[in-house]
Parts: sequence; C-alpha cells; structure tokens
Amino acid sequence: MVLDKIKDKSVYKKEDWRVRPTTLTKFINNAGLKDVWRELKGDERKYTFYSPVHKSYSRIDFVFASQSLIPKVNNTDTEIIKTTDHAIMSIDIAINKNYREARGWRMNAKMFHYREVVERVKKDWSESWDINEKAGGRMGIIRGTLKAVARGFIIRENYNKKWKSLTKEI
Repeated sequence: MVLDKIKDKSVYKKEDWRVRPTTLTKFINNAGLKDVWRELKGDERKYTFYSPVHKSYSRIDFVFASQSLIPKVNNTDTEIIKTTDHAIMSIDIAINKNYREARGWRMNAKMFHYREVVERVKKDWSESWDINEKAGGRMGIIRGTLKAVARGFIIRENYNKKWKSLTKEI
C-alpha cells in the first residue's frame, strides 16, 4: 500500500489522483506520525518494492516517527533492490551521546539487603557461568551478559516489592 499514488509509484492510472485516504493514512494522521522519507526527501522518488507482475516500482515500506523526533533525523535512505523484491531502508538519528544524561536506571543497592535476591543472583550467575564456560564462551561477553541478566532480575524484583507495598496501602 502506497501513501501517495502519484509520488510513490512508477506507474499509475489516471484515476489514481482522486483516491481517498486509506486506513493507513488515517491511522498515521490520528497517531500524529510523519513519513520520515517524505519529511526529509520531499518529492524525491525512490522505491522500496518491485512487482514483476505489474512491472512497476512502489514505495510501500516506511519509517514513521513522531513530529518531535523528525528534527533528530539526520538522514534516511533507500538502497537498490538487490536480492529480494524489497529494498533496504535506513535512518540516521542523532541520539544523546552523553551517557550520564542518557542513563535511565540506577542500581537500587537496597535490593541486596534481601537474602532471596542475593541467593537468586548467585544461583543464576553460577549456573550461567558454568554453562558458558564449558561451551567455550569468551569471559568478557559472559560477564557482560551476567550483569545484564542480574540487572533485569533486580529491576523486576524492585518493581515487585514496590507493587506489594503499594497494594498493602490500598
């Protein structure tokens, strides 16, 4: 499904210019989303799909973003259709590179006061270390993975404990 029957198709019928908005178009508008390609490239034509049946190209693959994200998009591109009937799309977004500002989570050290949390992390680490060490995994990767798993477990337990205390108050 194309968004613009004239700009997004290599071959179009005369009556295509009078087409009513599609369900996709209505959804995009209602959600406040923008077509990143159109926002950055204007009327430029580049297609993401080739139909051998219709012998035509269309732009039917999209990247949508909120209006507030559009200024952070540096570029978007569509590659040449090579191995499949679809082209690869790319988008370059400027992100905050200051790690300290971008961090959204900090370890709640109080979680280590709970014996069950400490025991669970020890058990998970021990089992995972043994499995990965026997499989010949690289130590740095194993360590990073174990930290990520422990962090996820602690976040979940922290949430559960907060939830239990909130429900007790109600």
